[in-house]
Amino acid sequence: MSPDIDDSLGNDISTIAAKSGVRFKCKRKCPCNACACPAVLAPVCGDYGQTYDNACEAVCAGVTPKCKGKCPCSKCSCEKTYRPVCGDDGKTYDNRCTAKCYGFEVKCNGKCPCKSCHCKKRYRPVCGRDGTTYSNRCNAKCARVKVKCYGKCPCGGHDCSRCPYWKRPVCGDDGKTYANACLARCK
Repeated sequence: MSPDIDDSLGNDISTIAAKSGVRFKCKRKCPCNACACPAVLAPVCGDYGQTYDNACEAVCAGVTPKCKGKCPCSKCSCEKTYRPVCGDDGKTYDNRCTAKCYGFEVKCNGKCPCKSCHCKKRYRPVCGRDGTTYSNRCNAKCARVKVKCYGKCPCGGHDCSRCPYWKRPVCGDDGKTYANACLARCK
């Protein structure tokens, strides 16, 4: 222990810093601003309770972002159900609620990393069982979400997830052709 530091403060550097009035700029040797971060204001709360201008600034300071937004992070209460999701920060969360509580959007269901999918850019919206509208079945499948109904969320009274996806075209009373009668009832 250095003779300049009072032993009663303990050995933990964060305890010493907090009790001596010194604030961290980063968790490494000076200079701290060795990173070239963009001048973008998208605040994140670091794991020591300090707000950074953006995730790059936090990582550059040797700190892991805990949540998006200013500190403190939201104190959400989520079910303890394990249905892993991958957040847009690249980390796996126990479930959708936990990811949202930390301020991150769900990139895909399941553990990170998300599988890369190549879907056609055809717009045929479907409503996933997670309540999200996907641009087509392929995008829902890539997000590892089952289709609840065809069309935008919310779904009507007909459960379209049980519709077969075979082609037996029918003409709806709206003048549109549908792949089959079951899918026509979903509109």
